Amino acid sequence: RAFEEARLRATALVAIHVVDDSALGPARSTNSLQAVLEPCLRDHPGVEAHSSLVGGDPSTELINRGGSAQLVVIGNRGRGGLARTMLGSVSSAVVACVDAPVLVARDGVPAPQCSSTS
Repeated sequence: RAFEEARLRATALVAIHVVDDSALGPARSTNSLQAVLEPCLRDHPGVEAHSSLVGGDPSTELINRGGSAQLVVIGNRGRGGLARTMLGSVSSAVVACVDAPVLVARDGVPAPQCSSTS
């Protein structure tokens, strides 16, 4: 969805992965982010995309970096039960503090396959 929105808005897409857990490691995080982006980059050749790995508090970093965005797309894992019906703490903070529209994509909800709509 983020790639399609970037195409429709004729703007670059910036993917930011905030790592709050040093056990994950920067190399693994960067590789994971690139692995997610690559199929969509192939399917949306007209969309300029940049990725960034950032260390720190996810809420703070995403709020600080989302200020100039046209749209913020954020993942939400959902923990099951009552927690599943509510936004997580990071997505709640981003929704409350960023002036741009925010799209929350829940984990476990099948994402549409990237495909070109040219």
